[in-house]
Amino acid sequence: MASPDHIQIGNLTGVFKVVSKVFDPFFPNMSPPPSTVNQEKHRESGPWLTIGLGIFVDEQNKDLSDDIAPLLELQNINWLIRKMMATGAPTLDIKEYVDSDGGGKAKLEITLSGPAGIKGLDHKVLDWEPVKKSNGPFGLVENRGRYYSGKVEPVSSPLADEVVEFLNAETLADGSPSAWAGTSADQHLHTAMISEGGGWISEQTWGFEIIDGQRYHTRRGIVSKQGGETRRGRLVYDYVG
Repeated sequence: MASPDHIQIGNLTGVFKVVSKVFDPFFPNMSPPPSTVNQEKHRESGPWLTIGLGIFVDEQNKDLSDDIAPLLELQNINWLIRKMMATGAPTLDIKEYVDSDGGGKAKLEITLSGPAGIKGLDHKVLDWEPVKKSNGPFGLVENRGRYYSGKVEPVSSPLADEVVEFLNAETLADGSPSAWAGTSADQHLHTAMISEGGGWISEQTWGFEIIDGQRYHTRRGIVSKQGGETRRGRLVYDYVG
């Protein structure tokens, strides 16, 4: 379902699911807490597909998101692991808040959960400070996150104009025009994952877009490889509640 107007960057608390046959490539395999399993029972008889990292999607809406598998390939994820990552069905549960005990820093707590023993929890501090950690099949990476308004300033450089335009929601991956919902003063989220060993940088911009008359949370991702190759794709998320 579409995201209500009060759900926005800075107040992104809620449960979301990718609307596509692809998967969010920025989290390792995970398994579900009991509360989420109960929420999913009513969906078992519906027209659902399992997708990479296992998020359930409505088959009739499968074209809203782009295929992210080519980005994973650029991140050195081999075919077998990409195939294995397509067997679960987690839900993305996001809590966005300001930590009163941690200097007032904005934080994201993201839980991926689903059947087949998949589980995980990711924390992001939105202060753009680098945090190094092992991230499943992606290996040792450096993560960063921050809010921004207006135009994003990518970590990857140099980038072709059309790639920067894509991150700024000015175009889709095929070059056709698009736009963030709202105004240029609205807040967005920029995340980066850097693999020095793998020689690649993955970046996302988060926001909201009007698609077929409905307001959806979207994430635009690029992966750039040393040597200049860059791939891009957009994920579209249903708001569950």
